Amino acid sequence: MRPILVVDDNHDDVFFLQRALADCGVKNPVQAVYGGKESLIYLRGDPPYNDRERERNPPHCRQTGAENRELKRTLPETVSA
Repeated sequence: MRPILVVDDNHDDVFFLQRALADCGVKNPVQAVYGGKESLIYLRGDPPYNDRERERNPPHCRQTGAENRELKRTLPETVSA
């Protein structure tokens, strides 16, 4: 089962989103990262996320700012404008 990647800098928002997903019966594991830079580390599979299985089809991402430019350069197949 593919994990759901949640990128948010607010720990409370992540908590409530995880709770809502569980209440709705979503069984996918949730991986939370707390900011754009950490999301890039996760998506590239850099430590401490290098032990996870890389997705054959990376998730579709929508980010803004400098992280978006870095993500486009690093993983161009995942980013929409």
